[in-house]
Amino acid sequence: MNEILGAWVAPILLIPGLALLTISTANRYNQVLTSIATFGEGAISKRKQKLLARALVSLFMGIAINGVAGLAGGALSVWYPYISNGVIVVLSCVGVIALLAATWFLIWELIQ
Repeated sequence: MNEILGAWVAPILLIPGLALLTISTANRYNQVLTSIATFGEGAISKRKQKLLARALVSLFMGIAINGVAGLAGGALSVWYPYISNGVIVVLSCVGVIALLAATWFLIWELIQ
């Protein structure tokens, strides 16, 4: 029972870290939009704006998917304990892929 409990709690533990990364990315996005409004389109490229927007979308997806992984794992562990770990692992992997995509967008935005 402890293994099942630990398995569905693990994706939920990632959410605070993802939330902090989302807040900092949203602040960076706000700075880019303020720079565009103040200095015009030439100061900051639209490409940076798009990369930051994509990073935010990926982070939001990562938060949502990890939340669903935790909730689905908890619900499935009651009725179907043998398949709940597989569902948790698959959804957690998709959540981590969304996080990696956001990280790639943020790194790409920094080198632009």
